[in-house]
Amino acid sequence: MATLQDHIDTIELYLKSGAEPGSGTRAILENNLCDAVRRLDATSLEILPQIVTHVFRNVPGNAWGSKAVVDAWIRARRRELAAAHADRERGFE
Repeated sequence: MATLQDHIDTIELYLKSGAEPGSGTRAILENNLCDAVRRLDATSLEILPQIVTHVFRNVPGNAWGSKAVVDAWIRARRRELAAAHADRERGFE
């Protein structure tokens, strides 16, 4: 049973590192509420309006809205992290 804070933490990790969110949270980020309703547990369904409000108010527009946008965000964050890691390995900061 995920709490609102669990979903917020998952979304923040997605935003910062391109971590793949769970299927219900991903459906919310993809703006696919029918799929979200199918995938979320009962507790998460009760707080769905708060999760959606959090996304609407706090997630950049280029990080949510469709499957393609979410996929692109994940790829971009992972590329950025990989490049930063490679720079650190070479001694650049």
